Amino acid sequence: MKRRRDVQMIIYEWKCIVGNIFSILFGLVFPIFMLLFMGKITFSDVPKDMLPEVQTQLYITMAMVIPMAIMFIGYAANYAQELEMKIPLRLQLFGLKPQQTLVYRLVAYLLCITVCLILYTIAAVVGLQILWPTPGRAAVSIACFYLLSIVFLVISHSIAYAIQKFGPAYGTTMIIYFALMFVSGMMGARPEQLPQGVTMVAKLIPTYHFGYRYIDFWLGKSYNAAPLVQAFLFSSAIAILLFLGSVSFRRRKGLA
Repeated sequence: MKRRRDVQMIIYEWKCIVGNIFSILFGLVFPIFMLLFMGKITFSDVPKDMLPEVQTQLYITMAMVIPMAIMFIGYAANYAQELEMKIPLRLQLFGLKPQQTLVYRLVAYLLCITVCLILYTIAAVVGLQILWPTPGRAAVSIACFYLLSIVFLVISHSIAYAIQKFGPAYGTTMIIYFALMFVSGMMGARPEQLPQGVTMVAKLIPTYHFGYRYIDFWLGKSYNAAPLVQAFLFSSAIAILLFLGSVSFRRRKGLA
């Protein structure tokens, strides 16, 4: 009985994700379009011997849009809307605790970004010349992708839980989303071209490092992973503090 309920709840969360057309648009269609458009047209004047490496860097950078759009913007929009409609409260009346529903959402969202990553990779293989890493480096890269996704989800969950209004929560995550895209080299400006003050802040964010020299690790070259690890530690700490802060905030308001 419990297993059946678990499956039903994961399917329910999956339908909520797919039902949000903007999540699919920004998390799948947009990165594929930008990957192929920039890889084919914007970089058309790049020398042929350098093109595979340039397209590979683009593949790595644009892949970060998937968790940013689905785990961050999409999750905040869906969860804030549910909170506004008191759906989690109704689920508690049926014996589903918030911790349980959070696990269901995490599983459903991880499945979603996995499907999106596979489709994104297929588009890259068909349309571009991608240089692929060794199995070990690929495993590390995939682990980083999922770790970043979980960090985004926790931050998104915290924002939505604290605000509990669809409009403000969606607007907040959207602003952060475009800021992350800018500092990560997804909007034209390369990370190394940013002002020094912006760069100092951007280095605390993992997406910055994936857009800047991560290809060295990808291709088996010499790579200093310390800044990326530090960025993951910092972002994970921020996620945990925001989560604890959101719970404390709602309790002080008597709304937890």
